[in-house]
Amino acid sequence: MLDEARAFHDAHPDLEARRVPAVEDRTTQPGGDPPVLVWDAGRGMLVRESVDLDAEYQVLVVSHPSCGFSQAASGAIRDDPELGPLFERHATWIVAPPGNLPLDAIERWQSAQPAQRIALIDSPPTWSFIEVGQTPTFYFLRNGDVVERVQGWPDEGNREALVAALQGIGAMPVRDGGPVESRGDNIESRGGTAIPVDTYNQQVDELAVGPCDEGACDTPPRLVQGVAPVYPPAAVLAEIEGSASVLFDLDADGRVVNAVVEEATHPAMGESALAALAQWRFEPARLQGRPVPLRQLRQVFPFQLVGPAVPPASPDDWGLLQSHPIEVCKPEGQRRYLARLVCPNRQHPEFRRVGSVGPRAPIPEAVLEAHLARWLAAASAYQGLEAGDPDYHMVDHYELDCGDSSTSLYLDMYHCDAPPPDAAPRGFDLLY
Repeated sequence: MLDEARAFHDAHPDLEARRVPAVEDRTTQPGGDPPVLVWDAGRGMLVRESVDLDAEYQVLVVSHPSCGFSQAASGAIRDDPELGPLFERHATWIVAPPGNLPLDAIERWQSAQPAQRIALIDSPPTWSFIEVGQTPTFYFLRNGDVVERVQGWPDEGNREALVAALQGIGAMPVRDGGPVESRGDNIESRGGTAIPVDTYNQQVDELAVGPCDEGACDTPPRLVQGVAPVYPPAAVLAEIEGSASVLFDLDADGRVVNAVVEEATHPAMGESALAALAQWRFEPARLQGRPVPLRQLRQVFPFQLVGPAVPPASPDDWGLLQSHPIEVCKPEGQRRYLARLVCPNRQHPEFRRVGSVGPRAPIPEAVLEAHLARWLAAASAYQGLEAGDPDYHMVDHYELDCGDSSTSLYLDMYHCDAPPPDAAPRGFDLLY
């Protein structure tokens, strides 16, 4: 159609419309992956490329370069420290077939968003699963299947829905633990135990009793603002629990001064405790109504790992729990294994993939991003775990139907360093 439009323009040189640009075809297999047209402003031509929809993770964003909502979404995602890199790696921004070619708008978009280039859908029949409607609309695919869809971009953004969808396809880890609270009833330690503020105040009160009894104050200090220490990643990886005790003074304004580590289970725990304590603020101790400084107070910071421990596997649990999935190699390994299962009625079950349910074990908040990135990269390449590495592989949920009964099975497809299992989960037999 583009060739015909270009020929029509050439036959009517008096037309003031912009000439349809030439197309360079870089697709390698006609009729294969759906194609898009990418505008190459430097050469003044369109480039036809294929989009690999069978990639493990893929995000398609139906948008338009002149749509204010699409522009707002693109800018917010670009500036988001978590979403930006993920969309840069896995997302393709596409424009549904328009009545004309919005090349000027595309040039402006790509100038403002070089990491989020936008492309025109080519050969619409190959994109039949895309519904042209509200923009932006986000399609989240896993191994070629549409798993999630998020529509629109309200004034407050749509970050929460995008994060949930990325977690749903396994492109973003599901983290355990909540945010660090600086005020309120609890002070939470990232990757650690939530400690009531009253517990901290009780410790400070007990230490302030002595100075107050000696006439240094008649009202002890009260903690009014604080952040919890970050659980040191090295201690998390080594599964070390313990505490750090810090000695410090308070000035008459309630600020922490002269803080030193008295003792710590791990050196990094002491450093983390000092960094947190430096941000604490107290209602100062008072003597006859006037604020006064105090010396040699002690604060103990507990470091305890949270997250339910994965219970020991039993033969009855294998494959039936997310924490104890069946370990296979790649999506085809999942299908081959499931095809070998036999129901109690000696028939093969009908099976369907429900979707990703997240990692097989909770990921502590304090895990270093570098470690997490290495583990995810290794999983994406189907590489085996290194000695000592935890298993945070994403787990897939399948439903198997045997007549009138249905069973949920969980499979981990990232174990290509071992032979396929030769056992069947409870309720099934395995055809060899």
